[in-house]
Amino acid sequence: AQQDTAAAIAFYQQAATHSILTAIPAQLHQLNLLLETDQPEAARSLLPQILAQIRNLPLGRTAVYARINYAQSLMKLDNRDARQTAQVLAIALQQARSLQDARAQSYTIGTLGNLYEQTQQWSEATTLTRQALVIAQTLDAADIAYQWQWQLGRLLRQQQDRIGAIAAYDEAVKNLQAIRYD
Repeated sequence: AQQDTAAAIAFYQQAATHSILTAIPAQLHQLNLLLETDQPEAARSLLPQILAQIRNLPLGRTAVYARINYAQSLMKLDNRDARQTAQVLAIALQQARSLQDARAQSYTIGTLGNLYEQTQQWSEATTLTRQALVIAQTLDAADIAYQWQWQLGRLLRQQQDRIGAIAAYDEAVKNLQAIRYD
């Protein structure tokens, strides 16, 4: 927040020296900070270490959300290997299902839909985004649903469905208004 990137990175590195449960979030935050400050080479150098640690996490929410966060970082990095990102998300989805964690399932499926959006596979992206949205709506999770409604709006617009896109955007705005003060 104070725009002292070097100090923030140093603190993340210090936090990463503790237990694996604090190391992975610290490294993921450091990775995101490097991406936000346009340092792709430094970000790439962290990827193997983070992935190795994520693979060693025991099955649980921490592991699922770490994989989702890692995949989202890969997508920001403009990594040309969408298959690796899809594999990370496939494992996260498998783990979320085995934990019966519907929120994590929605996040994973929606993020996979975003990956397909980035690779311009509109039909698959739309199908996945709708699946994620249905799960979020079933949970009455407006904090998740608006993201998938916004994504669906972008996808429908891309497919020349203006009416559907506007409807999806309207629903996203309604959900944002509903959670605004929360």
